[in-house]
Amino acid sequence: MATNSDDKNPPGKDDKWLSSGLVLFARFSSWVIAPVLLGTLIGKWLDKKYDGGQWVFLGVLGISFVISMIGLIHEAGKEFKKISGGEDKKNRDN
Repeated sequence: MATNSDDKNPPGKDDKWLSSGLVLFARFSSWVIAPVLLGTLIGKWLDKKYDGGQWVFLGVLGISFVISMIGLIHEAGKEFKKISGGEDKKNRDN
């Protein structure tokens, strides 16, 4: 009789790394989606209002991309500090 590998691990044991990974994915994704989506909407609105061709739209979209990258770098730095802080603590305990 074949056993399932899930039977060996109690329920909820592997949920912590999965949930923290999903939260991290959501935070990083929001830094990509939110500024670009807002930049797109604002850029299109400004183009209609001022009839600036596509240059206003592209400018606002470029600014939103820069904001997105700055946010991603900031979030990644925070996560790196958490990870390296945990490694430092682990090394001090040994």
